[in-house]
Amino acid sequence: MSSRFLISYTNPDAGIGHSMGIINQALKIALRNNLELAYSEEQLVKSSHHSWKWQLRQALRMLSGRKRYESHNIGNDLNGLLDLKNRLCSRESLETKIKHGELKLVEIPFFKIDPVFGDRSGQKIA
Repeated sequence: MSSRFLISYTNPDAGIGHSMGIINQALKIALRNNLELAYSEEQLVKSSHHSWKWQLRQALRMLSGRKRYESHNIGNDLNGLLDLKNRLCSRESLETKIKHGELKLVEIPFFKIDPVFGDRSGQKIA
């Protein structure tokens, strides 16, 4: 097992395409930087019409006069499909080791990429 890990907490309630893109992005970042991606099943659990939490959230949105969100109705299906918990190291076990001082946590500042429109030479456009 590697001694350097990438721990990501990104989990928007998105559809299959966006969810797969987020996991793909995390895997690419980890591979390019010789890191091992730490994974938790919570990262891919999405809303479902059958979820009590989702139904309560929608009722509260309606009561406050806001528009209801549509559910992608995916639930835990992506975890079942990809089985990443058996392929990647556990984020929960790493968090426990960090809490007990067995691993050192290094927070990386948010990296901002300025968009470049038109000119692909890498120069900023004013």
